[in-house]
Amino acid sequence: MSDFSYGEKLFLINDGTGYAFVNLFEDEVFDEFNDIVRTIFKEHHIEIFKVKLAEVVNYILGISCDIIEGKPIDTSLKDEKCIQCGSKEFESNLTEPEQLTDIEVPIVTHNLWKKLSSKEKRENIERELQKRKYK
Repeated sequence: MSDFSYGEKLFLINDGTGYAFVNLFEDEVFDEFNDIVRTIFKEHHIEIFKVKLAEVVNYILGISCDIIEGKPIDTSLKDEKCIQCGSKEFESNLTEPEQLTDIEVPIVTHNLWKKLSSKEKRENIERELQKRKYK
């Protein structure tokens, strides 16, 4: 994946030791999820700008994703860990030069989310917004 592939994103999975790929422009749930979040804020008379809305959606979007490798996707994760040992400690002085490596990553899916009713989707999002103290 290019560093400049607009709309393409790698989510950290497995507590930050792996990755899952999503193309948000092609993702069939992203726009719907975004619209539900925007509507909830509007109904609660909370003014939210596009940048903040995008931040909130990206932070909680994981609730719409299917489980990968036995664990839910937490899109709020920001701390990368070593995919070999799980450590957050990275050497600032590399003993060997960096190398590009091709790795296989799972694709984010939303099969369970798509089976939910509109009411259930909204309730799940409202619960997550409350949990994350966004409303």
